[in-house]
Amino acid sequence: MNLWYLTLNKPLFTPPQSYFPIAWSVLYLLMAVSIILVLIKPNSKTKFYAVTFFTIQLFFNYLWTYLFFELHSTKYALIDLLCILIFLTLTMIIFFKLSKPAFFLLIPYLLQIFFAIYLTVGIAILN
Repeated sequence: MNLWYLTLNKPLFTPPQSYFPIAWSVLYLLMAVSIILVLIKPNSKTKFYAVTFFTIQLFFNYLWTYLFFELHSTKYALIDLLCILIFLTLTMIIFFKLSKPAFFLLIPYLLQIFFAIYLTVGIAILN
């Protein structure tokens, strides 16, 4: 865990450090199964947009760690989370059209993004 993060004041309901690697391992597994369910569908314009939006939100997902832990920027990390939320929502809307199971597998991830927004805002306010 990043030393900078350990020194921060954190909001109520911040989970222990052990939560994050377990939660994100499960979420990435669910995301992988979800995208596979979409990738096996026949090629179409809808599938193209589904994969594109999924890839964009995944890019922002990876970028968040750099913005928060390396740049120590809660502001940019929050903007990044809002980008994830937008592209994840678009992804889920299109996944719903292509594969209901793929859509439902992303719900825990969506909930985690809302939780991450709460934690990031809380850290920004408390520090």
